[in-house]
Amino acid sequence: MGKRGALPYAIEPKQPLAPGVHIKITTRAAPGFSSGVFARCNLGARVGDAPEAVAANRAGLRAALGLPGTPCFLRQVHGREIIRLNKPPAEGEAEPEADAAWTDQRGLVLAVLSADCVPILLAAEDGSLVAVAHAGWRGLALGVIPALFAQLPIPPSRVRAFIGPAISAAGYEVGPEVLNALIHRDPRHAECFRQNERGRHQLDLRLAAWQQLQAAGVAAIAIAPHDTDREPELWYSHRRDRGNTGRFASLIWIAP
Repeated sequence: MGKRGALPYAIEPKQPLAPGVHIKITTRAAPGFSSGVFARCNLGARVGDAPEAVAANRAGLRAALGLPGTPCFLRQVHGREIIRLNKPPAEGEAEPEADAAWTDQRGLVLAVLSADCVPILLAAEDGSLVAVAHAGWRGLALGVIPALFAQLPIPPSRVRAFIGPAISAAGYEVGPEVLNALIHRDPRHAECFRQNERGRHQLDLRLAAWQQLQAAGVAAIAIAPHDTDREPELWYSHRRDRGNTGRFASLIWIAP
């Protein structure tokens, strides 16, 4: 893992998710060409950063992190569309619109972008397939997690999950529409909210994602010990930076 000073280019789980499965979650310290609020390795192509800087940042990931191929990015829309990927993107090819993807192809790097929302990385326990999901409150309310499991060719009991860096409950105040939408999806999500002194609610997004994974039947779930809103030197945070920020990538692949 490369470093700039004391800051890592990427983090990964302490234990491999499954045999032959690799995970890297980029930090903003990874080699890059973005500046200002996007410094330095913004990977989001639709957040206001210079397109040439984003393209250069993405192009440099393979060498910087030792990836086996070009990452497959998605055009994320906070929905529940799932896509199966079988080959790396061709040069100039448009990103597919989806908020989750899976593959059983070795060496194909799946990528999901975030900056507070929950990145979810999944692997079959035998390392035969991997998947990613982008889960903000809208995606969780729409059911992106059960929609993904509905497409996987193995039962959830044979899947292991890693929940990446996301916003803390203390940093995520939401209104009643979020509370109502998530409780409508699953009444247990009431446990994810704490009312604050303003009468609004603080939402623990990672707990909601964990509950949905557990409800689906996933028994092995690990959670990264990082809060995007509290570690500005490592992570972009949409809420902390008032929407003017970049995106980091959570990457997963099966060794070639």
